[in-house]
Amino acid sequence: RDCWLWLEFRRVLFRSNNYLKNNYPLILIGLYPLALILGTFISELITFILITLFLYKSYYLKNWKWTKELIFYFLITAYLYLIINSILSNFPLESSQRAIPFIRFILLVFAINFFLKNNKTNKKIIFRLWFYTLTLTVIDLYFESYFGFNTFGHRSPWPDKIGRAHVWTPSHSQQSRMPSSAWK
Repeated sequence: RDCWLWLEFRRVLFRSNNYLKNNYPLILIGLYPLALILGTFISELITFILITLFLYKSYYLKNWKWTKELIFYFLITAYLYLIINSILSNFPLESSQRAIPFIRFILLVFAINFFLKNNKTNKKIIFRLWFYTLTLTVIDLYFESYFGFNTFGHRSPWPDKIGRAHVWTPSHSQQSRMPSSAWK
């Protein structure tokens, strides 16, 4: 017997031939929590695609109203503060490398808002995907805290910490490029 979520997904996916073409930004938004769990590359790729589509649609539709909203001014002010703070820090090059790409998160907020406002019929599916992804993640974390390994069988290298089955640790060469104060 098929899972209810899978049946709902198939029903919505195949109800028209143009569904993917018309709603792939919403599908990407729906898969975003899963992408955050799977890894940086996938989540950054989805972020890049969503922002690119959003800027293209804003340009194509000549819809730049979002740049006149109060929250946009607030976020840009915070972004400029972050840039100035990184320039004035003890390690301006390292700080600027982290601060400048932060604009993508500001644009991502407006991109998600744009795509959700323009397609109100499929919000329910997006939030169901988010709910099930987060619920399964929480169940997996409780499972790992009780049994010492996650549902995929991976054991954490730190037995006293859960959710650490796949943690990136910098190599010696990467540590030498970072300021020593970052490792204290």
